[in-house]
Amino acid sequence: MTKLDDFLNKDNKKEILKHIEPASGSFACQTNGCTNITYEGQIDREKGRLFWYCDDGHESSVII
Repeated sequence: MTKLDDFLNKDNKKEILKHIEPASGSFACQTNGCTNITYEGQIDREKGRLFWYCDDGHESSVII
């Protein structure tokens, strides 16, 4: 990647991260057969979703 690409990608990541904020609570994995519970999630205000990952790497989310 060129330095310009690095610069543009950094700005894009900052823009995405500004819409994400931490959420605490207990979040059950929604993957069929997985019983993991996670205590940290993220809120994406731009998309109106709360999402989290269990210890097995499954992504779960709900509309807020």
